[in-house]
Amino acid sequence: MTCLKADLLILAGVICLSLVQRGKTKTPARVMALVMTVLMVAVAFIAVPISSMNTLTAAQDITAKLNPNKLDAEIEKIAEIKPVLLFSPKCPACKEVTEALAKLDPKGEKWQPVQSSGEAQEGVKYLKEKGYAGEVSYHRYAGGVPVLIIKQNGKITTIYGKENIIKAVTAPAK
Repeated sequence: MTCLKADLLILAGVICLSLVQRGKTKTPARVMALVMTVLMVAVAFIAVPISSMNTLTAAQDITAKLNPNKLDAEIEKIAEIKPVLLFSPKCPACKEVTEALAKLDPKGEKWQPVQSSGEAQEGVKYLKEKGYAGEVSYHRYAGGVPVLIIKQNGKITTIYGKENIIKAVTAPAK
């Protein structure tokens, strides 16, 4: 969503510039603004599903389409021991979740952070700055983050949303 907002801001700038443009470049600037507007509207409709489902369900559906393969055995193996949080250190939503969990469980006894993109040491550095003293793993993951992977009753469950993730990690073990 952040990228979409940034693209819309750039589009607004191009449209404004095309309106004040004079001379020989006036028509090409307006054509470019029109083309960009059409493309951004198409991207907005593709990226943001228009339906009655809530944002959480939409995010899960998009993630399933982007990453149709099941989680690999490495992540599933860790999830058998404790919940796995897949995150990206550049993702604003991930920063909120990891910061909250680092405050609640700074040793990582109830959760395992796994960085899914970016430079391998970037997530380690970020979490240490937030007071996290546990282990941080790195594993490429193409799906949406932040996502908590839990194995319950022999099934892998994915949990999205800051409140849901924090609630799942801090809930007493069953």
